[in-house]
Amino acid sequence: MMSLNRPSTIRMKHIALIMCSSLLGMLPAARTQAQSWIWAQRHGGDSVEVSGRGIGGSIYSGDRVQGWNSVVDVTTDAQNNVYAVSLVLSKYLDLNGLPLSGWGRSDLMLSSYTCTGQLRWSKVIGSNLDSDLAVGVRCDDQGVYVGGMTNSNFALGSSGCHFGTDTVTGNTTKNIFLAKWDFNGQFQWLRMPQPDTLSAAMAQRSALVDLDATPSGDTCFMFCYLSPGSYGGGAYQVTTPGMNVLKYTSSGQFAGGVALPYQQPILSTLYLSSWRYNSPLRRFVVAGTAFNSVTTTLNMAGTQLGIFWGYLASFDAGSGHLNFLIYDTVIHGIVLSNKPAIDAWGNIYLSGSAQKDNHFNGVPFPNPIADTSNFVQYNYCPFVMKIDGQSGNPIWTAKAQATTGWGLNVCLRKKELLLTGVYRGTLSFPGHSISNNPLLDTNDAFIAYLDTASGGVGRLYSLKTKGYIAYSENIFNVIIADRKGSFICGGSFRDTLVLGQTTLVEQHPAQAPVHSANTKHSDAWIGKLGYDNCNCSISASYQTVGFYSNSGYFTYLGSTNLDSLVWEWGDGTQSTYRSNFLNTISHAYSGAGHYMVCVTAYVDSCIDSRYCQMQSLGMSQALGAAVEVYPNPATQALYIGHLAGGSVRILSVRGEEMIHQSIGSERQEIPIGSLAPGYYLVLLRDKEGQSGQRSFVKQ
Repeated sequence: MMSLNRPSTIRMKHIALIMCSSLLGMLPAARTQAQSWIWAQRHGGDSVEVSGRGIGGSIYSGDRVQGWNSVVDVTTDAQNNVYAVSLVLSKYLDLNGLPLSGWGRSDLMLSSYTCTGQLRWSKVIGSNLDSDLAVGVRCDDQGVYVGGMTNSNFALGSSGCHFGTDTVTGNTTKNIFLAKWDFNGQFQWLRMPQPDTLSAAMAQRSALVDLDATPSGDTCFMFCYLSPGSYGGGAYQVTTPGMNVLKYTSSGQFAGGVALPYQQPILSTLYLSSWRYNSPLRRFVVAGTAFNSVTTTLNMAGTQLGIFWGYLASFDAGSGHLNFLIYDTVIHGIVLSNKPAIDAWGNIYLSGSAQKDNHFNGVPFPNPIADTSNFVQYNYCPFVMKIDGQSGNPIWTAKAQATTGWGLNVCLRKKELLLTGVYRGTLSFPGHSISNNPLLDTNDAFIAYLDTASGGVGRLYSLKTKGYIAYSENIFNVIIADRKGSFICGGSFRDTLVLGQTTLVEQHPAQAPVHSANTKHSDAWIGKLGYDNCNCSISASYQTVGFYSNSGYFTYLGSTNLDSLVWEWGDGTQSTYRSNFLNTISHAYSGAGHYMVCVTAYVDSCIDSRYCQMQSLGMSQALGAAVEVYPNPATQALYIGHLAGGSVRILSVRGEEMIHQSIGSERQEIPIGSLAPGYYLVLLRDKEGQSGQRSFVKQ
């Protein structure tokens, strides 16, 4: 079956991804409270020899997996608990000193931590063969999804795939899975979408490439390369080999699939791509590098991409139609394979590495200080490009000049974008420059903080690293922003890893025989970079002083240890205050009406808080006392009394009109069973045009 290791694949010579084995010091933030490494943990198993079996059945001798332990993906829940999925070796496997039992020689592991870094629970997933691959992890409001690949084919010597001690598969050629646990580690369900009649040959031509979900997590997307067949219990048919997106609901129900015009004969190279769901625009986005051969190429909607061309593509999530495709036409010109970031408007933030004097998306990348001694490895500079998610046009590009450097992960945090990467010699963004001594420390990691509106770099830091730049096993593999403004990071390290006051030491009871220069050993790591703020909370609130003429007057009542307050006036305008938060403030309106006035309290080192109320300006509140709105709270129906000939509008707290209905009787029932639980405003108008408002709580 399939045991292609994602970090091993991406570690190809021409892609050259590396990261940290020694991170020293702290990173200051914009506020007086500095960001620092709050906690860090390691895990992993022994470096016994494990075969890297390709999707096509061949053995990649250059990709022997000896000691490869790495965090692959991370997510958090609403309580800021952390969930990580990792590739691990199973001999002498331990989780920060806690011994664990594995199922084969290489497994995958789901582990959960509190906001403060305490281990909550863990699950080791795998078969007794070298065919287990971790792909992704996501949360909804009830639990955590894990996607990956494994081997349960008894004919190949498998004893089935074990999902912790919760369940085990029987004899099956299916190798793609999606499993779910609740937040306390209780098993919920397992789905393997491939057909029961799947042959071993067809299984080798299928792969789960990436995983994502809607912001609420109510739909999980499996980005799969599928061979022809019937999927999702017969509900979805694949007739042509290629990329498909399979959908599952929170309860594990198959919700259909979408075929994408994306064919790649060499399936192993699919792991040189990363996929995202662009929720605001309802699109799928992929960034990658076309690692092709002379005879086999990546075909996207009829466009053949050349060898080592970098590309970005967007597909409609409903139809699979290609919205746009951006690519370069130079071998090794642009290196892309990292997951892009997407903001609330659907804009795409793409990180990558550009060869000296190359162009991408119409943007040139001059790099006069580049080391040109080696065409492939030393001729790159990092960049971030903000792209209009609708059209694919560039909005801004933050371009570095570097002796040599690579842009790796990007992560959105409020109005700031974090870029991680690696460089040697000198690295410069406009207004900022750092350098190291390549004769002494070879290469360093860097972290750059960019403004999402302009692309300007506000801070640039160098972090000491070790290892040769093209072949280091120390990969900073994933970084996400948690719910309170910190970063959760993970990857792998070799020997030691220093994160602030914590030093992690690689633990291997034994070493595998050295078969070649590519023999590897490492441990996985996960850590929190940010604020010691797990117990922080803020609350926003205000009171309405009154309305005079066309102006409303308001006083803020919430927490005051803030960075800023943002008032949204309900007329399309807003105001930002950075001090004197308790002062009564006013806003002038253009005319009478109902306005949803909201205030949001922002704290850089804590979660934001928002409070809204509907305000009525110049609208009569003099409806007769006989007008009734009941019951309150209500469940399935709301009754309006003594308003015959009038009308009623029911609005959410965000000002969205949920119901608009004429009143034809003295006691009229308004069905509200379809409304979500919460607070609602009732706007009333009688037959003479007099207006007023009430409110109720839907349970």
